[in-house]
Amino acid sequence: MNRKIWITCLVMFMLLSLSIGPEVSRAEVNSAYSLAVSTSVSRVNEEMTVTLQGENLADLYGYEAVIEYDNSKLSFKEAKSSISGSGFSITPLASGNKITFAYTKVEKVAGISGNADLATITFIPFTAGSAEIKLISLIAVSSQEHESKWNAVRTVSTQIDSGTGTSHSRGNSYSGGSTVTNQPTVEKNNSGADIKFSEAVKTTTTDGKEAVVVSVNTETFTKAIELASGTARSKIGIEVKGNEPVARVELPAASLADASKQTKETVVSVKYGNSTYDLPVSAIDFTKLAQSMNVDVKDLKVVVQIEKVSGKDADQVSAGAQQSGVKLLGGAVKFNVFVESGSSSSSVDNFGGTYVTRTIELTSAVDSSKATGVLFNPATGELTFVPTTFENAGGVTVATIKRPGNSIYTVIEHSKTFADMNGHWAKADVELLASKLVVNGRTDQSFVPLGEITRAEFATLLVKGLGLSQDKSAAVFKDVAATDWHAGNVGAAAKAGLVEGLDNGSFAPNANITREQMAVMIGRAMKMVGKPKAANVKRVESLIDGSSMSSWAKEAISQSIEAGIMNGKTSQSFEPSSNATRAEAAVVLKRLLQYAEFIN
Repeated sequence: MNRKIWITCLVMFMLLSLSIGPEVSRAEVNSAYSLAVSTSVSRVNEEMTVTLQGENLADLYGYEAVIEYDNSKLSFKEAKSSISGSGFSITPLASGNKITFAYTKVEKVAGISGNADLATITFIPFTAGSAEIKLISLIAVSSQEHESKWNAVRTVSTQIDSGTGTSHSRGNSYSGGSTVTNQPTVEKNNSGADIKFSEAVKTTTTDGKEAVVVSVNTETFTKAIELASGTARSKIGIEVKGNEPVARVELPAASLADASKQTKETVVSVKYGNSTYDLPVSAIDFTKLAQSMNVDVKDLKVVVQIEKVSGKDADQVSAGAQQSGVKLLGGAVKFNVFVESGSSSSSVDNFGGTYVTRTIELTSAVDSSKATGVLFNPATGELTFVPTTFENAGGVTVATIKRPGNSIYTVIEHSKTFADMNGHWAKADVELLASKLVVNGRTDQSFVPLGEITRAEFATLLVKGLGLSQDKSAAVFKDVAATDWHAGNVGAAAKAGLVEGLDNGSFAPNANITREQMAVMIGRAMKMVGKPKAANVKRVESLIDGSSMSSWAKEAISQSIEAGIMNGKTSQSFEPSSNATRAEAAVVLKRLLQYAEFIN
């Protein structure tokens, strides 16, 4: 049957079957169409599917879609309608690398409205490599004989691996004529819901590392959100099984965006081996990411990747630990989040200041006063402190690491003492922070607790303690040069809203910090980590030196006292204009980190 006769038959059947009902104006229709691939990683000789999806449909009675695919790597097997109820589809017309598929309802019924899966197209990969499938056009017909044409191209892709294995998500695996289904199951629990896969696809990353992949489709994620909606916190758990170095979980960005609108508390928790990664979906600006890639949100895929660092990378971490004089308590883990569309990919490193939680399980007990999670910087080989708490559970120690960014993390143990801290009231707090790589001495053996501390030095302590990344570009003060040792930390503090300049546009980095200035930075830090404290300004004004406090500092002084982070010099005075000492700064920082639950 040639194409002209084929389409004519379809249109004639539709016209004979049309219902008589309220007229639908084409001006009201704002429908969109897209493709969803069952897996971004497929295998030679194993079936993979592509779903044709409609969004904002308005009285869709019938349609004709044209799909283009890479026939140098994919073999077309079949196309089936996903629409239930009375209706029929005509045998797909396959010509070269194009497939034309059509469907119509029958009888006097209304067309489809809302969002719906329209059809499933099945391919069998036969050559390794990357293959694209495109929706290049769609003609829609309403029950009132109105026709609309949609020509916006939508593209999905799959990476074809030459090995053997079992596919996942929507798709079926195909080998030697047999079909194996591996659909995920969704189960409700006390904190939300779990999405469980019986198997994961095995593949190889572009840099040659073995990996396992699971892909969550829209239907599965929506079901998980529905089950989790009745719980106190919508936590969607996904555990990946395998022993490969890399695990990859693929998620539909549009579904995550919808979930974030329903509740700010939705978290996707990915577990692989001894590590977990909790992705707060509200921390991702899906619209901005889609715009940066020139696509719609529905065409984006979010990828959470957990990698057990090995080989040369692991050797670098070991060298960094040796250089820092610390002991590694476990292997390093690399956590990453990407968004992908077709062959394009972009790393997600900006979570809008939201602290993202990841955990690493250790096989032995640790001394939380001497252990911490650290970030490894491959460019410098340095290990730096990241907020970490420890908890013993089920015979293992769980290190919970919080930071508003992704990188390579591991857990270390370190013990540091200073000769001039013996007998000092701040000894325990100073040496705890020094052991965690947060504070340094003036020399290797001397901390100089009574020494004064500058504004730049305290800003640096805050940035290190809060696990922020240095940012020289944000240090816009006229007296902070990019070459200054403190430029990156002052910039990071300014970007996070922890510090502000003086009225003349300077920062005065080398000026000693006063106690009230320190209190203001602490108050801003409490707000930044999401734990602001209510102020009792009248209480601090009642102190004997309350009248000498700067008006801009009173609220922060009260907040820091109410939170138990700062104390008065006496029960009746605060001494706001006195310079803070190094010991006071260390103790205040330690209390802030405990208040924020960033250390035990």
